[in-house]
Parts: sequence; structure tokens; C-alpha cells
Amino acid sequence: MGGAQPADHHSPLGGVYRAIFSIISLAVGLALAYGGLKLLMLGGSAYYLLAGLAYCALAVLVFLKHRATLLAAVAVFAATFVWALCDTSEIGYWLFCRVWLSRPFCSR
Repeated sequence: MGGAQPADHHSPLGGVYRAIFSIISLAVGLALAYGGLKLLMLGGSAYYLLAGLAYCALAVLVFLKHRATLLAAVAVFAATFVWALCDTSEIGYWLFCRVWLSRPFCSR
């Protein structure tokens, strides 16, 4: 049967990658939450604050290998999709930019 090795689910390297991913996700979440708080204080949308807090929670769930991580990530994506639909008057290019968080590359 081929020389494929079975996956080692107890590899210490997997834990390192998970920790790095969690730290990056936490940093992104904190940046979003901070910017969202500033935006909210200026009378803007609360979405960025809530999304930042959600990304921070996801970072913790990933680090802990919690069973609800995938469900929470899908919920954050669904909430982002609903926000994008409500916040964008036209369906198409601008909606794509908002949903995939690539808005800096999209200019009006």
C-alpha cells in the first residue's frame, strides 16, 4: 500500500502552528475591536467592535481545540455576510469586497 504515513495528531509541531495562528487571530481581533470601538464612539457601526471580539473568542477556541470552533467561525462568517448585505446597497463587486475582508483593495 504506498509509503504514506498515518497522521500524527499528537505532533508538537501542530501545537506550535495552532499557537501562532491563535496569536495572529488574537492580534487581528484586538485591532478590529480597538478600531471598532473608536468608530462606535464617533457614531459609526458597532460591527467592527463585535467582529473583533468574535475573532478574539475564535482565537481562544482554536488554541484550546474546542469542539465549537468551527460552529463559531461559521456564525461569524454568517453575521459578516448579513452585515454586508444590509450595509451595501448594490449586490456584486462591493459585496464581495466586504464579505472577503479585502476592502482596502477596492476603491470607489
